[in-house]
Amino acid sequence: MLPDSRNPPAHQLLAVEEENATPLQAQGDGNVGNALTAAARLGLSPRIFSKVGKDAAGIRILEELEGDGVDVSHVVCR
Repeated sequence: MLPDSRNPPAHQLLAVEEENATPLQAQGDGNVGNALTAAARLGLSPRIFSKVGKDAAGIRILEELEGDGVDVSHVVCR
């Protein structure tokens, strides 16, 4: 990529003042998660059969799906 005014080099990036910054909020997405959430919102009882990592990202995905009304009891965490 050629440098231009829209893509300044990393050493020229401006820092955002803390009081103007918003906290990072990670959210899961993707076709399966969106479809399961939509099904739950329509009053259905969706469930997922899958495997996720036993780390912060995997736990967050399960918590988010469960919070949306998706049955995650058949998901393996490893």
